[in-house]
Amino acid sequence: MRRRSAQLKRIQERTASWVRSAPGTYTYLFALAVTSWSLRGVDPHLADALIRSQSTNLDNLTDRPLQVLVASAFWTSGPDIPLRLLVRFTLVMAPVERRLGTRRTLAVFAAGHVFATLLVAAGLSYGVQHRLISVSVAHASDVGVSYGFVAVAGAMTWLLATRWRLLWVAALAVSLSVSASAGVTFTDVGHLVSLVIGLATAPLIKRWLANPPAGAVLGGQQVSLAWLHRLNRRRSGRAADGTAEPSAALARRH
Repeated sequence: MRRRSAQLKRIQERTASWVRSAPGTYTYLFALAVTSWSLRGVDPHLADALIRSQSTNLDNLTDRPLQVLVASAFWTSGPDIPLRLLVRFTLVMAPVERRLGTRRTLAVFAAGHVFATLLVAAGLSYGVQHRLISVSVAHASDVGVSYGFVAVAGAMTWLLATRWRLLWVAALAVSLSVSASAGVTFTDVGHLVSLVIGLATAPLIKRWLANPPAGAVLGGQQVSLAWLHRLNRRRSGRAADGTAEPSAALARRH
């Protein structure tokens, strides 16, 4: 019982320490959880109207652009959103914040959210004006964190060791492709734009890593993919003692 209690205490301490090391990530997640859960207690029609009023659609961007650009980043929809975002932000945004600091991480997030939204809106406006797409898109609901998150995930590329960068970008591209497999929408285009924005931060990331802020607990360090390192070491060890030969032969036969 004492051992279990001690283990639980260590887990709680490590969790608290991790959360404190990425305050921007978890404060933002808390705000998202509050707004998401608040939608569950209201009439569906009212919830839809609320989401629509905060959307970055063409109507709202024309009437009150600054308000909806900010507000749209604090609303999501769907019953599993808080838990899903907790996992994604813990695996991506928190590690980035621990190395770049809160302000810089939020700056990358904001750049992805704002610029991807505006570029997509410009494309939609052109399409509507030239009757290439339906005018109904001007009233569509479009809120969420995905543009900003994808930008941070793209920026994370430059925090990885060089040998893992291409694999990471490929994984992001596959993930975006899977989400668009049912049919490409303007949101899918926005995800691609935000990924490019994140990748374009390479010069900034290099500069920031050389001058990490005092508040970044792992400032200047690369993101460690420990399980990939262990897998690579095991493979290297098998190759060194000859145990990898059968699999190599099998690969040649195939």
